[in-house]
Amino acid sequence: MITSVGRLYEGWNVWEIEDLGHVARAMARMIHHLETTRATEMLAEVVEYESIHYLDSLPFSPST
Repeated sequence: MITSVGRLYEGWNVWEIEDLGHVARAMARMIHHLETTRATEMLAEVVEYESIHYLDSLPFSPST
């Protein structure tokens, strides 16, 4: 994937989640892993800000 519109220093993670609390539970479990700490430190050097967007499928979506 490539950013066509907007800043070039955006990072996107696409997760399929169970419910709105899923992200918080996943982050709480990952915080204790050394690899996560290293990755977070590296990302902090290049990511200006982070935001979370929750998306849902529409009634006419092919996946429903």
